[in-house]
Amino acid sequence: DLSIQVKDAKACPRYMAVAIDNIEVAESPAWLKKRLMSVGVQPRNNVVDVTNFVMFELGQPLHAFDIKQLANKKGDVEIVVRKAKDGEIYTSLDEKEYKLTKEDLVIATKDKIVALAGVKGSNNSGVTNETKSILLESANFHAVTIRRTASRHGLRTDASARYEKSLDPHLCELALRRVVELLKEVSPKSVVSSTIVDQSDFSLDQGPIALDTEFVQRKMGVDLPATKMVRILTSLGFGVKEKKNTLSVTIPSWRATKDISIREDLVEEIARVYGYDNIVPTLPTFPIVPPKKNALRELETRLRTLLAYEGRYTEVSNYSFVSPDLLEKVGENVKDYLELDNPIAKDRPYLRRHLRENLLETVERNSHRFDVVSIFEIGKVFKKEQEGDVDGQKNTLPKQDTLLAMAHAEKGDEHPFLHVSTAFTTVMTRLGLAVHFEKKSLDDVFVHPGRFAEVHVAGKKVGHIGEVHPMTANTLGLDARTAVLEVNLSEIVLLLTEKTQYQPLSQYPSIERDVAFVVDKSAVHEDIAVALIKADPLTVDVALFDVFMGKNIGEGKKSMAYRITYRSDEKTLEGKDVDVVHEKIVAMLQKKFGAEIRA
Repeated sequence: DLSIQVKDAKACPRYMAVAIDNIEVAESPAWLKKRLMSVGVQPRNNVVDVTNFVMFELGQPLHAFDIKQLANKKGDVEIVVRKAKDGEIYTSLDEKEYKLTKEDLVIATKDKIVALAGVKGSNNSGVTNETKSILLESANFHAVTIRRTASRHGLRTDASARYEKSLDPHLCELALRRVVELLKEVSPKSVVSSTIVDQSDFSLDQGPIALDTEFVQRKMGVDLPATKMVRILTSLGFGVKEKKNTLSVTIPSWRATKDISIREDLVEEIARVYGYDNIVPTLPTFPIVPPKKNALRELETRLRTLLAYEGRYTEVSNYSFVSPDLLEKVGENVKDYLELDNPIAKDRPYLRRHLRENLLETVERNSHRFDVVSIFEIGKVFKKEQEGDVDGQKNTLPKQDTLLAMAHAEKGDEHPFLHVSTAFTTVMTRLGLAVHFEKKSLDDVFVHPGRFAEVHVAGKKVGHIGEVHPMTANTLGLDARTAVLEVNLSEIVLLLTEKTQYQPLSQYPSIERDVAFVVDKSAVHEDIAVALIKADPLTVDVALFDVFMGKNIGEGKKSMAYRITYRSDEKTLEGKDVDVVHEKIVAMLQKKFGAEIRA
């Protein structure tokens, strides 16, 4: 007796088998060997060669078992199609052992595995010269299951390569009948000794698909008549019923396995048979409208270029999440922050309100490797107390402004504030925007109380700049004095204008003079710079290039050095002209700021 049990119908939608007795295993006839060798297959014997021949002829893999190796003590054959057990050992036809997993599908009897389903047979059930009775298998297996098994064990065979393509379950019966027919020819005494066992549990979506003829014409760009479409589809095996301007198309079973499923697939079938070369290419007739200008994105791009190439700052990109420990170190209240229900990292459950905290972490990590760390970041922040955009479900999102943050730390540098403010001013000047730093006193653990200022661009407050408080810097592990700037690009972008002013280059050369002087520690650079520029019309530029405080200067004092540029638009200045103006400036510094001029 022959019985088949399929325990996983999804992995094996159809399993057919039949027993054949009085088999005479011998050399295949010349015609069969010749055809197999023409496709690169080495002939073995008439039984194996017939199964291989049909596989190449119809595309359906088959397998022949020696019934003597399958039968139990009563002579019955009981085949079970099941998933393997984790760690179960399978030995292939070429004597190689494989350790299987529960994802592998096997063909087995009650006590042993006789084949790795859809891939390869076992060494304990193959056809030999002594074989007298065989069991022919013609089955359909789940494509993904077979592909994963073949890849997992490095066993890609002719059979697995075909099962991976999602074969038509109806092909099993046709292939089995063809094998029996050929076996009768190559082994005339053979007889079918059992009924055909067919365990099947499958369904194919064969449509019908409603295909609008106008849809086909529009997709192809060809005014193809409906009769031509029907003729093409019918010639490919599709069933077609025409009703007005719609075709009802039934899919043949061999095309219904992940091949044809939507109307676009049918258009492709019609187009390829019609001939792509017969479709005349034409340019689109719709107008090409340039996309809407994104001013904020353009500003971000320009800033990245200017800061990297001219400011020598390195861009960094941090996560939008921040840890409560870091917020506590910089004096922030976690209640002001949005907390995520499912954070990517459990130690960073809050959405950032500033860029500066994570930026300082980056400074700390890099300060151990580099003497100078100059970095910037452009990114969004999240303010839960302010309303932002509305999402697709009409929920109001938190406000998400785009900020620019800059940080500078250099070992031995006593004036990181100056470095950051100068770099930012230079960038804004390139954008045609005036920058003003308004000194403020701030009682905060994050910034130094005497080294903090509001940043005004084109007369509007857009952010702040300051040096990190020594206690906070120590808590964060910052060895060098560090300055941080943070401004709102979403506000700065509104200040940009398209106006370009032309200013001709002067025909006359300029003269530079340096002046160094000692003033009170409380003196502000901006006040001094403004006074120098306004001192005389010949003063066209002022640049601070050195600030020094030390024992030689005196307590409560600091030394400042400026480079002043003089130029006239009417004539070439002589040394004596510049001496007069320079002496005037020195006198102004002494009178207004109590400056002591240094040699």
